[in-house]
Amino acid sequence: MKSSGKFAIALGIGLVVVAGIATYQVSLVSPADSALPGLRFGIAVRSWITALFSLLPAAVASAALITFSLVIRSYDLPAQTPMIRAAAVPVAIVFAMGCGMVVWYTVLGPRVAMRTIQQLHRSAMANEAWNDARAAMEEGDLLEARSKVSLYGAIVGESEELADFVGELSVMESSNRPSASAGTAAGEERLDAGASEQSLVDLIELAQEFFDRGRYYSAHYYATRAIELSPVERLDARRIQQRAWEALRDEGRAIQDSEESRFFTDKFAAYTAMDRGSESPESMIEAYYRFQDLDRRRPNDPDVTRYLPIVEAALADISFFLDTARIYQSFPGVHNVLFENEPGEYVSMDSLIRVREGDFAYGVEIFRVDDAGSVLYHVRAPYGKFISGDLVVRAMRRDGIGIDLASNVIGPEYLSGGRDYPVAAFFPIRHPVDEIARFGPGTDWLKRENIGRLFAAVPLFQRLGLPVIAIYAQLVDRILRSIGVFVLFFASMAVGWRYRSRYVERPPVLVLLTVPFVPLAVWAVSEAVRYLAQIVLVRGFVMFGRGPGMAALALVPLAGLVWALASLARQSSS
Repeated sequence: MKSSGKFAIALGIGLVVVAGIATYQVSLVSPADSALPGLRFGIAVRSWITALFSLLPAAVASAALITFSLVIRSYDLPAQTPMIRAAAVPVAIVFAMGCGMVVWYTVLGPRVAMRTIQQLHRSAMANEAWNDARAAMEEGDLLEARSKVSLYGAIVGESEELADFVGELSVMESSNRPSASAGTAAGEERLDAGASEQSLVDLIELAQEFFDRGRYYSAHYYATRAIELSPVERLDARRIQQRAWEALRDEGRAIQDSEESRFFTDKFAAYTAMDRGSESPESMIEAYYRFQDLDRRRPNDPDVTRYLPIVEAALADISFFLDTARIYQSFPGVHNVLFENEPGEYVSMDSLIRVREGDFAYGVEIFRVDDAGSVLYHVRAPYGKFISGDLVVRAMRRDGIGIDLASNVIGPEYLSGGRDYPVAAFFPIRHPVDEIARFGPGTDWLKRENIGRLFAAVPLFQRLGLPVIAIYAQLVDRILRSIGVFVLFFASMAVGWRYRSRYVERPPVLVLLTVPFVPLAVWAVSEAVRYLAQIVLVRGFVMFGRGPGMAALALVPLAGLVWALASLARQSSS
């Protein structure tokens, strides 16, 4: 049999063994077990391919070493011919596989890893939403159950199980909906339940009830909610809203007592700020401090007692209290978090603390650059909180003095660039907090970037004063792996031929017993060399800067490749 045929057989056996090991590894980890049924096959295949490529370099190098040391004999090759020419077919096969490994490490591998993680987190979010929906329905929180099952449906799509759950939920909602004719007591219960759980007709009836009883703030509030929820113009709700507003203004003009007049004026301003809060978060914060001041002055005022909790609940979606964030600042968590939020936007946090009250971020920096590398904005904030998919970087003092937002609110500081967001304190985050926390210390996202984006990120991070050591480490690892596979493959062929067996017949049993340990030895030596080279090169970046570091990063693996090729070329087939 020709030398190429012998090498192909040895390589084929190695690939089959590697494929089996990869299958075993995937079965142990079982990344697809918790995934959605429609995603399990794709996740399992991607995980298997990732495991296969991680084992492939050692398998190919071992096949080359074993083949040229034990299988191929001198008489299998043309006499007095350089090894590169004599074993042209095996060399070509090894070169082609090396090129495939380069493409994997620089482009395909990061994409596969990103897609696998996205699908796993999509599955995790869907499973969590389904479990939360079940738990909420069992506890009687139908609004929360409806919200969670809607999220599940948006992720998974239509299914028979989902339809059954939604039907069961609709039956429970119908049985729990109060009658519109239950009278004043039922109206108070509906008021406590909140506008989001009421039908449009309920809202208008409540508004009319409160107007008839002289509760003009509540009449205006519920008429406004009805107008917001109605898909068409509701003249009845609009009429109640206008009449309630006019009644409030008339009531204010009728008050003669100076203290009563000031209190009414301040209460009217607080309610007006709350009414604007749906369009302006700053107005809702102003309403909070105004109602808080009114509550200190008259703790038992029915309107203040009613609307202060509503404002506090609304604030939970747009801000958080400073004292709560400070309480948890020293708690254990994930530190030095750094991730790419979306292409061109990066988020850095000194720490991420996850507690029952929410997910708090400390020492936040956010910056975005355009395609030319210019900074669009660079924001810094001492505190942040993940709220409904946003990183909110505006903290409020719980017991602020007066309504001066500048002294009671700690917001973001713009270091450079413009204010590119309509709401400066809201930054949409594209990754689940579970993913961000699990990725700490914040550099795992680099593994999912292609090598071109890694090179582009180095000067950007340097210009913005962010740590680049993680990018250097990832760049060094990619380059060493890419060019290192050629060094490993060709060096294995050269070493195998240099120390080839001199036995014409079958080698002794003692020699054959060492064959199963060859892949392990090749893998251990290659990993040790790569690890040491990575430490030296990354240290070079830190000590000598980007220019010399890049030069060393290019020259060191190329020097190894030249040595491997020269070693192979110096040997002949004799």
